[in-house]
Amino acid sequence: MNFQALNNYQAGSVRKGFQIDQYFKWFFSTIRKPDELVSVDKSFGFISMGIQALLMSLVVFALGDEFLKSFIYIFNSFFNQNESYFDIHGGFSLFSGLLVISIIYFGIYMITGWLCKKLFVNQEITIDSYVNQLASYSNVAIVIEIALIILIMASRPVVHGDTLSYKAVFKFFKNLVFFVILLSNYWNIAFIASIVIEKGKSIRDRMYGAIIGVMVSGSAVYLLMKIVLNMTKKSLD
Repeated sequence: MNFQALNNYQAGSVRKGFQIDQYFKWFFSTIRKPDELVSVDKSFGFISMGIQALLMSLVVFALGDEFLKSFIYIFNSFFNQNESYFDIHGGFSLFSGLLVISIIYFGIYMITGWLCKKLFVNQEITIDSYVNQLASYSNVAIVIEIALIILIMASRPVVHGDTLSYKAVFKFFKNLVFFVILLSNYWNIAFIASIVIEKGKSIRDRMYGAIIGVMVSGSAVYLLMKIVLNMTKKSLD
């Protein structure tokens, strides 16, 4: 029996478990001090981005699969009780589509930010190093997204017959808008910081890189949303 191979396998298994612990150590350290960049595993940033994409999909799914279905039911009933003017597909197909869109969304920012930083700030930076830096600044967004999911599930307006409580709807959307604005603003700040913050470069170069990064990623996301809306419109026709 090859005891050396067995020992190597066991050591490798321990190291894999240790990496999980290391990820959570790094995650909580970035929550406390996001500006303190440390040497971490190349995959940590991608893991955080994947978690953010998953949580963002759950946020939209919680809205779309529950509240929007109730609202659409009332809308259809108001115009014609026997015919559906508008409908959405729920369940796994809805969540899968949202997850793909979220992955593309975050992928746009990761690639755009990395290219802009490489072009204007640091030509030596690799994409995994950049994504680790972006994740270290944006990990707080994971906490915000979890809070947003809890808010949606806890304060979602309930349909009674064919009526909705307008006060409940107003309170729901007021809280929802607050969290969405908070999440959006924090993400934009984290994205800009991931491009701008680098030693040895002038502020002008950093700002040019950040501005172009925001413009390019914003335009790409706009095109993505336009494609999704066109596909949705065609499926409803």
